[in-house]
Parts: sequence; C-alpha cells; structure tokens
Amino acid sequence: MAKGTKWVPWYRRKDNDGNLTEEEKRFLESFRMNKNHGAAQYENLPVEVQDHISEIELALYDAKQDGVATKMFGLVGVGVCIPFLAYNDVGWLSPLWRYIAGAAFIAVSIVNYKREWQRNADGLWMPEEGEGIPFSRTQESLDKNWELNMIGHRRRGAIRDDDELDD
Repeated sequence: MAKGTKWVPWYRRKDNDGNLTEEEKRFLESFRMNKNHGAAQYENLPVEVQDHISEIELALYDAKQDGVATKMFGLVGVGVCIPFLAYNDVGWLSPLWRYIAGAAFIAVSIVNYKREWQRNADGLWMPEEGEGIPFSRTQESLDKNWELNMIGHRRRGAIRDDDELDD
C-alpha cells in the first residue's frame, strides 16, 4: 500500500478481482467494525504457531530484501563497468557520455534500493490504527481467510444474515 493512501479492507481495494456483491461486502464490514472479529486473533494463537508465523514472515522479508540488494549490486556493477570501458576507450560513445551513463546507473540503483528497502520494511506493519483496521499483515491475513470462509458458508446457505455467529 502506497504512503498517503487510506487503508481499506481487501474486498474494497481496486486490485481485488473477486466477485463479491455489495451486500456481501456490507456483511463482511459488519464483522470488521465489530469489536470482536470472528477470526482468530494473533495474540490468542499458541506460542508455537506465533513463532512459526514470525519465522515465515521474516524469511519472506529477508528474501525480498536479498532480491533488492542483489538487483542493486548488479546495477552498480554495470554502472562501474561502463566508466571502466570508457577509461579504456572501448565502445562507440564518447567517454563523457559513458561516464555520465555509469554515474546514472549507480545513482538510479542506489535510489531504487533505498525506495524498495523502505517499502519492504513498511510492509510488515499496518500504517494506520483504528476501528476495523488490523494490527499487522498477519492479522489481516487471518481476517481475510475467515471472511472468505464466512462468504462461502453464506453462499451455500449454511448461515443467514440474522444468524448469530459464535466467536
């Protein structure tokens, strides 16, 4: 989610390609705005499960950051090779343009590295707090899974709007 944008639930986002009706979205919002959402709370999960989820989250975070660092080092390597070739007078461009291109490669890779690194770091936690907004991406995933199951049950007729649901 980009900085400066307001958080919205997964079923209200523009990139959601699901087929939920407006009535089903309002049905889910009744749970989102309720103090006790039906999904399991991360804090209430067994410690072993919390540890395993944390390990998976950190492994994914590390893999993303490794990809960003690898891309940056590759572009810096290209940026260093271009002036080296200019110094040895290899290529058809004038040396000045090759030095400029090399410096541009290095500058763009470093700026991109910082931007991607920060975006990945910000992706671990929710940027806002408030009613209906989960604490973390993990809690958002737990809520989404529960809500998808709830819609499935509702479509099969297992529950109705006026049914009371246990926590």
